[in-house]
Amino acid sequence: MLREGKTGQLVFDLNIVSVQHGGVGTKMCFACDALDNMKRLRGREDKIILRGTSLGINGKVFDALILNLDVFMFELYSVLDSFAVELQEIFGLQIRRKKRARDVRYFLELTDAEGLDRDIRQLVCDLRKQDWFDYFHRLRTRITHRMPLDPQIRYRHDGKGKVVKSDFSCLPDDPDEALATFEKEIDLTREPEKWLDALFCFADSACGILVKLMSAA
Repeated sequence: MLREGKTGQLVFDLNIVSVQHGGVGTKMCFACDALDNMKRLRGREDKIILRGTSLGINGKVFDALILNLDVFMFELYSVLDSFAVELQEIFGLQIRRKKRARDVRYFLELTDAEGLDRDIRQLVCDLRKQDWFDYFHRLRTRITHRMPLDPQIRYRHDGKGKVVKSDFSCLPDDPDEALATFEKEIDLTREPEKWLDALFCFADSACGILVKLMSAA
């Protein structure tokens, strides 16, 4: 399919782009579902399990929480990579690595891509500069490639010293540390919700630019 706009000519297969864009939307839905599941699991009144003199938690609930955290991180970052592939199809993006040019495959390559619309490139740069993005990227790398992540578990008392509830409360201060600390109290669900909102805003703005480019033909 041929499109002509102010930026020149865009030649792409509309069927391929439609499938890719649908994949981006599907991954967004998966991320939303995983975050909703995390909120539901975290809010359950789970009984404390006593093992001798040690306190434990409901293993099934905890495992389900970790599973959904993994799914959320993987799918949310995959939204960015999938959208980068969609942009590659639309603009025919190329990136040079070791004196060779190849198609763009990942979101982080967009800032160096040849042929990307200037306004979309600025959106990519602005997103990467946001305070949360580096932490989000490093946390996703830890979960996907290095080691599993256990959020901090806190035990709540009834005021008389008796533990009445467990709470999965925080993400680690530094995703690169093998032994996690939780002094910054990065909330397990409220912080990821900010990431989700920011990525939705990015995708919405970028799609708005694409619509204008195609309508100008």
